[in-house]
Amino acid sequence: FVDDSGPPFGHMLLALGGYLGGFDGNFLWNRIGAEYSSNVPVWALRLLPALAGALCVPLAYQILVELHFSHLVAHGAALLILLENSLITQSRLMLLESVLIFFILLSVLSYLKFHNLQRESPFSARWWFWLCLTGVSCACAVGVKYMGLFTCILLLTMAGIHSWQLVGDRSLPNVSLLCHLLARGLALVVIPVATYLLFFYVHLTLLYRSGPHDQ
Repeated sequence: FVDDSGPPFGHMLLALGGYLGGFDGNFLWNRIGAEYSSNVPVWALRLLPALAGALCVPLAYQILVELHFSHLVAHGAALLILLENSLITQSRLMLLESVLIFFILLSVLSYLKFHNLQRESPFSARWWFWLCLTGVSCACAVGVKYMGLFTCILLLTMAGIHSWQLVGDRSLPNVSLLCHLLARGLALVVIPVATYLLFFYVHLTLLYRSGPHDQ
């Protein structure tokens, strides 16, 4: 069962890396600084945090572009992320901070892309894709660490403000307004909650054996 201080999704991602690397589970993670045995695929366990930390750089660039800053400013922001010493250090280790930051940036970028498509092509395939990806990314961020909940609150607040602006748009038909509100409710509330609960379902399905602390 879950006896950790955080949700299970991030740990399941690390476990997936270990499984793909051939880890057989015969190692006790009970002491910080313990020397790893030969059966622990360190490279596989470190691959996901390293990849997530590296992808934060282009995500930061794209966020600034979607905010309509110049490419020079976007390159500057990406460079700052690239040279961020703490992110570099965390991305080298089997930690979840870089994975959390990746999903936070992905959720913000997805919402910005969705919002910028609002005027051009609402209800298009790209519009639905970025809207749904926003909800899934928020659920993944919360599923890694509960700190991701603040990003969900931020994006829900932004969605509420933008929805209120749609309510005040008299040129928008009532049916179209209702569809906009239902789409946002589905993608930003129902999908994240369902995805978050799915993490626990998969987690409890995989962990069906008794552990050493069940007594």
